[in-house]
This record gives sequence, C-alpha cells and structure tokens, in this order.
Amino acid sequence: MQKHCGFWLAAALVFGSTSVNADEPIDYTVHVSGLALCLSLEECADVAKLRTAGTKATSALVGGLSDRNPDIRFWSAGVLSLTKDKDATAALLTALTDPEVKVRGAAAFALGEIASPQTLEPLIAAMADKDMNVRFAVCVALPKFGDTKAISALTKGLVDEDFDVRSFSALGLAQLGATDTIPQIRLLLKDKNAQCRAFAAQALAGLKAKELAPEIRPLIKDKEWRVRAAAAFVLAELGDFGSISELETLLQDDQPEVRENAAAALRVLRQSQPTPPTGQPEIR
Repeated sequence: MQKHCGFWLAAALVFGSTSVNADEPIDYTVHVSGLALCLSLEECADVAKLRTAGTKATSALVGGLSDRNPDIRFWSAGVLSLTKDKDATAALLTALTDPEVKVRGAAAFALGEIASPQTLEPLIAAMADKDMNVRFAVCVALPKFGDTKAISALTKGLVDEDFDVRSFSALGLAQLGATDTIPQIRLLLKDKNAQCRAFAAQALAGLKAKELAPEIRPLIKDKEWRVRAAAAFVLAELGDFGSISELETLLQDDQPEVRENAAAALRVLRQSQPTPPTGQPEIR
C-alpha cells in the first residue's frame, strides 16, 4: 500500500495536481519518497502516463536539482530521466558537477535518456570523474547518443579500474559499431572479473567478430556459470559450428541457465549448419 501511495505522490506532482507554479514554493521533502518510488514501478502501467505528462513538472523538478538536500537533487534527476524533457538539460548539466556522487551519476544517466546533442561533449568529459559510479553512469549514457564521438571515451573505459565501467564500455562500443576497438575488447576475454569476460564476449558478438570465435570457446569451461551461459549464446550468434561438441558438454552443467543457453545454441547451430557434401561427415 505504501508503494502505491509513493507512486501517487510522484504522479500528483507530475500530473500537476500539486502546485508546480514556478512562482510558488514547492516543499520537495513531501514528494521525495514518491519521486524515488516511481523509479521502481516500471511494472505499473501508469508510469507511461508519468513519462508523457511529466513535462508539466519540469520546472519543479529542475528546482529540486538545486535543493540543499542531496536526496531530493538525486531523485529529481531520476524522475527527469523518466520524463526526458529537453528543457531540463541545462540544469542537469549543472548537476553533472554536483558535490554529491549520486547526484552526478543520476544527472549523467538522465542526460543519456534525453540525449540532446549539445550535452554529449560534457558527458564525454565526465568520463574522467574521480568516482567510478559516475563513470559507470556516463558509459551507460554515452551510447544512447548514437554518436561516434563517444568512441574514444568508451575505449578508455575498457581499461578503467572498475569492472562495471570496463563491461559497459565494451557493450557501448558494440552499440556504436566500433569495429576498430575489437582488439581492445578482445583483451577483456581474459579479464579477472567474470562480468567483464561475459560482456566482452557479448560485445564481440555484437560487432560480428566471427574470427575471434576460437578465443571465445574457452569461456565454455569458465569457472563462473554466467560466463559459460554467455559463451553459449555468443557462439551461436557468431555461427561457430566448431564449438558444437564443446557446447554439448554444457547440457550436463549444474546450472539450469547454462543448460538452457547451451540447448538453445545447439538448436540454432544445427538448424543453420550447412549440409555437408555427399560422403562427408557433418561438422561436430
């Protein structure tokens, strides 16, 4: 019940049932829990209305970005990532230099959701933020611009100290079709972090790096099950018929997700496997 109450507090602000007149003071503390909770209510159909009607509340939310309470600044940026109103970009750019890490991160994410071209360069610069959480938000945001100007910053992210930054930089480069970065992404296949290894394989599949399939095959035997599951999916995406016999071993894996991915990969590969010439055995 409290969850829905929080949603309607946020909805009231956005729909204009509560005063959002710039000339009238807004008690943001009344709404902060609702602003927070609305972000966790993706399953609620009314979130769609929240997004479309949200521009009514932009002036209030922009005001929240300069509130002295960092929680209010944080959640105001969070709701602006839902409403995606371009009129908020100037205030969000200012929030990108907020003293609070969580506010800078939320602002970076919101700017990515809005993706106004004039905010790309400041976001690229924010990849140098001293805090890994902000850099992570930035590398998630940059690919949403669809602009190759972000490739250099994301390439640097591949060697970041934080595994999330390395992982999502790889995926971002794949989204941008940055085939020139395949050699750098390839190095992450041997990263000490399991997520990095899995995401690197997925990025290489996205870049259609079929020539690297033999280097992805060892991940079938990775100690981390999520990597094994990702490897099965990726090898099917790359059409690697040479991995069929190794994928068959995953059908006995102790993790159900791995077994499911392996079975699906084998179906894809076998269905697309070329018919061998008469008298020649099938590739196994």
